Amino acid sequence: MSLLNDAACVESFRVLSRFRNDVYACLTRRADALFELTDALLCEPGPVRSPVDLSLSAEYRRGHGALYGGLSHGRIDVEQLREVLARLPLPRWPDGRIVLAVDVSPWLRSDAACSAERLFCHVYGRAKSTSQFIPGRPYSFVAALEMGRTSWTAPLDVVRLGPADDATAVTAAQLRGVIERLIAAGQWRSGDPDVLIVTDAGYDITRLAHVLRDLPVELLGRIRSDRVLRLPAPPRRYDPTGGRPPKHGGEFALADPATWPEPAVTTMTETTHYGKAETSAWDRLHPRLTHRAAWLDHEGELPIIEGTLIRLKVEHLPGDRDAPPVWLWSSQTGATGTDVDRCWQAFLRRFDLEHTYRFWKQTLGWTRPKLRAAQAADRWTWLLLIAHTQLRLVLQRHLPDLSGIMVGMVMDLVAAELDRLCERIGGRFTRSEPRARAREYVSGLVAGLERKNGWTLAGRAGEVAPDGMQRLLRRADWDIDGVRDDVRDYVVEHLGDRQGVLIGDETGFLKKGVRSAGVQRQYSGTAGRIENSQIGVFLAYASAHGHALIDRELYVPESWTSDRERCRAAGIPDEIGFATKPRLLMAMLGRAMDAGVPFSWVTADEAYGQAPYLRSWLEDRDAWYVLATRCNDPMESTGGGQARGDELIAALPGRSWQRLSVGAGAHGPREYDWARIAIGTRWRKGRGHWLVARRSISDPMEIAYYLCFGPRRATLLDLAWIAGSRWRVEECFQQAKNEAGLDHYQVRTWRAWYAHITLSMLALAWLATTKALAVKGELVPATRA
Repeated sequence: MSLLNDAACVESFRVLSRFRNDVYACLTRRADALFELTDALLCEPGPVRSPVDLSLSAEYRRGHGALYGGLSHGRIDVEQLREVLARLPLPRWPDGRIVLAVDVSPWLRSDAACSAERLFCHVYGRAKSTSQFIPGRPYSFVAALEMGRTSWTAPLDVVRLGPADDATAVTAAQLRGVIERLIAAGQWRSGDPDVLIVTDAGYDITRLAHVLRDLPVELLGRIRSDRVLRLPAPPRRYDPTGGRPPKHGGEFALADPATWPEPAVTTMTETTHYGKAETSAWDRLHPRLTHRAAWLDHEGELPIIEGTLIRLKVEHLPGDRDAPPVWLWSSQTGATGTDVDRCWQAFLRRFDLEHTYRFWKQTLGWTRPKLRAAQAADRWTWLLLIAHTQLRLVLQRHLPDLSGIMVGMVMDLVAAELDRLCERIGGRFTRSEPRARAREYVSGLVAGLERKNGWTLAGRAGEVAPDGMQRLLRRADWDIDGVRDDVRDYVVEHLGDRQGVLIGDETGFLKKGVRSAGVQRQYSGTAGRIENSQIGVFLAYASAHGHALIDRELYVPESWTSDRERCRAAGIPDEIGFATKPRLLMAMLGRAMDAGVPFSWVTADEAYGQAPYLRSWLEDRDAWYVLATRCNDPMESTGGGQARGDELIAALPGRSWQRLSVGAGAHGPREYDWARIAIGTRWRKGRGHWLVARRSISDPMEIAYYLCFGPRRATLLDLAWIAGSRWRVEECFQQAKNEAGLDHYQVRTWRAWYAHITLSMLALAWLATTKALAVKGELVPATRA
């Protein structure tokens, strides 16, 4: 029986997929640039340093110019996006209540003298006397709070405060909008508990309560300890001397216990971090308002805004620090002990919003971009809110609800699968020391380390120096190619399928020096331009069960193979001569075929489709293929003549095109218009050759071409689906670099490159297989003696 709740996984995917589609619909200008930027944010392996770094990620298929163009000139339908956020499942407290927190966080820009719409933001220091006023842009956030052992929040709205804005008026309008959208989305219905809104001391809580009095909300906020409130007016009595009855009772000075009457409610709770928490509550306390400040323009008699005053005193703060009492005011009157406890607990959960700010600034890089226009800063802020919401949906709300014990069991099962995999490759090592270190190396590659090099992996393994890890890659006695074969067999055993696809592609590894094996200035798809880099050619295996890398070769340019001394300095064997990338792919395909890897098709991009010797080699082995090619490549028509590929496709009638989906993409189904035409005159029995064209729906001038060989019965949908499956190798590269440290190596020699890449492939295969086993419910514990 699987420990994972399949129904919950399906629901999780459904909610997340619908949210992504709704978000894309809210991007009304430069939609692809903004959406891919969000995906790049989500997939960044470490803290975001700058948007330029995001433009280099695999998820962002444009340049940094398009990135800044999207931020500067894109458009987000913010009102529609707010409605989308309000429809998402929200965290609720045990009584079914929604608890919201509102607070302001500044995006400081003291260095942007030419940026408009800045104002002075109050910034707290570590001591009372070190607070400062720094130019920047303050943003007001509203987020739903959770209970339990988590600090995740659910942001629902964000508004930038301008220089002329009244903070309380803006906050009131913002909260009203959020509550009205929640009601419209069915999150609150008549009879449900009021929504609790929590603020800190910087807000005029009584004014907010008055402005929002027509909504089903309870306002709770901290007030300063120097405030003076008024007790309720005494009962009206007959006075023969006449006069107007009093509106207010006696003074309640928060700093003077002599003015405090007996509390209406007292509670005491034992807490984990604060010791004993004692509360005292007084009912119907209110401030005495005057026609000044916010009430200057109020028409008519000033209102009496009554609520519950709560004094919270804990034994100590974390670290045994002294804890001064905290004063809270709630707009609810007649509060019970349960209500009082809920109020102070909700106030303490308000600090989860501070954790959200820290996560946004330190990890997601909210304040990293140097954006001059306030509107561009607003778009960047909304993109971060979208990314944060996706992370929350995946990590918090919709994953199967496993208890801590069950999570521990799952982790044990995953570790047990790694043990079995390492036992499988154990015979490739002549000594126990490198065998054990290889396991530590693989487990470190998938750990949450910002960088995965010799130092960090050694530190995680408890070693004081990287010498052992470096020796494993450079000199330790183990069969690297044998481990590669074990990885391939392991992937086939768990992911193998007769309908599988072998996918060839390359990826670049950017380098700074000139001594790393095979490095030179050459085009790198990773950077999208010519850079100093190494190029690795890889073979991936994809099936309905998953996908992983199963083979690799380092491309050694001719400038290297013609200089044997340079090759020897980098450890490249003398027998290694120059081989083109298609030749390297042929070698890897040959090994896979000789090993009996089950597959039906081979696919690759145009760098390989343009090699006629690769196509002939595949046809000689009766290996069906769909290989990308250029539009101007000469083709042989069925009549025997020669023509360019785009000319053959242009001659097709309009009815030849079919709109087909080739799988799910980031924005929904990946739909294109497809057409094919038979080519060639020397067809084998039962086999056929075609030229297939894929045309973009949004830009009909964007057409990709594929040369295909396969069974005569193959339909256009079959060929289109295989062409679309090539993106699986891009996903392999992305996962291997982000999760298995494929590009985190710091080695120069030929052998060390192959050693690291092979172990990274092993780590990726472990992750892919573990996922497949978990879905099928076949993860099993380790066998114990």
